[in-house]
Amino acid sequence: MAQTLSDVYLYLGKRDKSGVRFLAKFMGREQLATRVGDIAPLQLPTGWAEQIEQIIFDSRLEWEPWVESADSFEELRSALKIRGFTNIPVNSQSEFTPANIQTPQVNMTHLPKKSTMIRRRG
Repeated sequence: MAQTLSDVYLYLGKRDKSGVRFLAKFMGREQLATRVGDIAPLQLPTGWAEQIEQIIFDSRLEWEPWVESADSFEELRSALKIRGFTNIPVNSQSEFTPANIQTPQVNMTHLPKKSTMIRRRG
């Protein structure tokens, strides 16, 4: 059975939840909100990975990177609001805009998984 692909957003959330910065949008399998320490498991194209890692490195004191999938940008905004984030951008314009327009598909199998008894979607 083939998994459907959805939009996967890589964003920076301010540590005190007072802001969100969208870094990039990819295609991939469904992923709950996950804090990532390293984006290498996403297996991004080399040029993309270097530039995104530099943005994350420059912002590391106040911001932390997250990966999350959503069917639409509005669905992602509402999920972020439910989790307590404020100052969420109104549009999905990302900070990192690649030279080519084609959105790559990312590999989400090596992202860390939280072990919890119950995990709700959304």
